Amino acid sequence: MPRTLIIGAGHNGLVCAAYLAAAGHQVTVIERAPVPGGCTITEEIIPGYRFNTGAIELEGIVHSGIDRELGLEKHGLRWVRTDHLLAAHVGDRTALFHRSLETTLDEFRREFGANQAAEWGRFAAFANALMSAVGSLQHVKTPGIGGITDILDRLGDFGDDTEGLIRTVLAPACAVIDEWLRCPEMRAAAAAFSSHPQMPPWAPGSGLLACLLPSSHGGQGARPLGGTGELIQALLRAVGASGVEVKCGSPVREILVQSGHVSGVALETGGKIEADNVISTIDLKRVAGLLPQELLTEPWRKAMAGAHSGLFNMGEIKVDAALDRPPEFRGETPAFAGSLKYLMHTADAYPAAMRIVTGGRIPAQLPLMVAIPSADDPSQCPPGKATLWASAFVPAAFTDGNRWPQANEKAADAVFETLEHFAPGITASVVGRKVTGPSDWEARLGNQAGNPNHLDMTIDQLFTLRPAPGFSRYRTPLPGLYLSGAGTHPGGGVHGMPGKLAADALLADERGEKPDAGKPSLIALAKAGWRLRKMLN
Repeated sequence: MPRTLIIGAGHNGLVCAAYLAAAGHQVTVIERAPVPGGCTITEEIIPGYRFNTGAIELEGIVHSGIDRELGLEKHGLRWVRTDHLLAAHVGDRTALFHRSLETTLDEFRREFGANQAAEWGRFAAFANALMSAVGSLQHVKTPGIGGITDILDRLGDFGDDTEGLIRTVLAPACAVIDEWLRCPEMRAAAAAFSSHPQMPPWAPGSGLLACLLPSSHGGQGARPLGGTGELIQALLRAVGASGVEVKCGSPVREILVQSGHVSGVALETGGKIEADNVISTIDLKRVAGLLPQELLTEPWRKAMAGAHSGLFNMGEIKVDAALDRPPEFRGETPAFAGSLKYLMHTADAYPAAMRIVTGGRIPAQLPLMVAIPSADDPSQCPPGKATLWASAFVPAAFTDGNRWPQANEKAADAVFETLEHFAPGITASVVGRKVTGPSDWEARLGNQAGNPNHLDMTIDQLFTLRPAPGFSRYRTPLPGLYLSGAGTHPGGGVHGMPGKLAADALLADERGEKPDAGKPSLIALAKAGWRLRKMLN
């Protein structure tokens, strides 16, 4: 029975463990933190109130099908399904985005006029076609030229507007949005949503992110009943039933190598764990730091030199609060009480704020991403009460003399200044709050400034380039050492694909399949090259 050790007990590590255990591996998962979960956690800091300290929207793992493949409902996972997508509060106006595109367009016709609604409909059609093509890579085990060929085939639906497609990919998100939309509220919502991967809307090469919101219509939202952490609890029960051992409070000191092959890990506590394979869900640079330095050959050195995180100085201030009554946000219908909300004083709030943040300061008017999880799941608080989930981008490093975590409370106060503007009286309803700043995230997760994506989600670090050329197929130059986690394809978010695909890579190697076996023929390569040339000329 092959022995596999997984570094990191976040959702990707546990998903990977589940697939490998099902394939007959003896799996051990080790985690540096005292509890598993990473960014996918629920904590009861104040008695009776459950705080979702990290992620809140988990439909990604439903869309990937992993929850069903692993039978997580048999292990207690229950979903709260919702029809709201987003409430965008812009100044004194509100745009309500439903999961149903038709319902959204009906609402926009009433609120913003037929022409503005038609613009959103056309943008949604374009974004759906483009993101469906790009999304075809999400399930690709070896995202290389074969995946790109598939994308080119799908993009044939766009006719001859290849220049427009290339421009969409290379342009800043805000430029793409402005090209499609005139309505300030719709523009603001799309720009805010595009920034979710900690990318400013004005960053060149962020154009695909402009399509995130308009391509999100359809289906239903999904949050685990009882809080985000219930996904982790179901995964723990699933892997436990398969004999997987999960050890928390076990930071790795070194990845051990014997005769040119991984042989296990040494822990900071002094113990050792032997293994035939090691899969790391932490970022590439930290993996390199755990290896004997003489093994860091030229491919490793080039990968570490090129891989980047924190390029835009983005950090996150997260505020969870217990409220003695549900808040009321102006301009919302009761159906949107539990929705994700963006709170923006002006239509250019996110682009403007991110310029200030990248410069190392907290904006005077701080735009927010907010939810009231208890509105859709009353089990997360006492009857008649409420929970608050609020997130804002702040500098990872200051240029004005402030420091983290000393600035946590000041930043949290700025969060409540914005909240009070859009939900008057909310500050007075606070029973207690928990503040998590960039340094707290870094201490908990180990990533630079707590970056949940491990690496920046820039165009040079996506698809076959993630985390670096030569490392994109979950394998490394060191036999037996594999990569997973948000720093690998297809990137951040709670969908579990990095965990599943890393397990697939290891199992394919066991079967003797070559990593490049899925590459197309020379004829297909030539065809793809010719088509790319035509697109670029």
